[in-house]
Amino acid sequence: MMYLVEHSNGSMSDEGKKKRRTKRIIEHANPLFECWLGEWQQEAEKRGSNMKYNFQRARKSLSLYPLPLYTGQDCKLLAHFGNKICQMLDRRLAQHEEEFGPTDWTQVHKGYSCTPK
Repeated sequence: MMYLVEHSNGSMSDEGKKKRRTKRIIEHANPLFECWLGEWQQEAEKRGSNMKYNFQRARKSLSLYPLPLYTGQDCKLLAHFGNKICQMLDRRLAQHEEEFGPTDWTQVHKGYSCTPK
């Protein structure tokens, strides 16, 4: 938001503007990874596995992280991401790239719709 300050002579000028830093917020910074974690969480629920809670926590942690991530190993800096989940993401990403070719991250971050297998 920018504010204009009126000078004593009644005119507006660029010098009178207060400039604020704008922050770009990506609503879903990592939709591809969130989708896969959601799929795995549902599969774990169907099996009755307690891994569903691990996937749920990891997904929540990922949704709170505002920056895009490009590999499973990048996710390691987040809470609730251990070696196993990071490796699963890397394997799934490799599989995704085999099926659809190289990942165009700009398109993924703009809006990826999660379509279950």
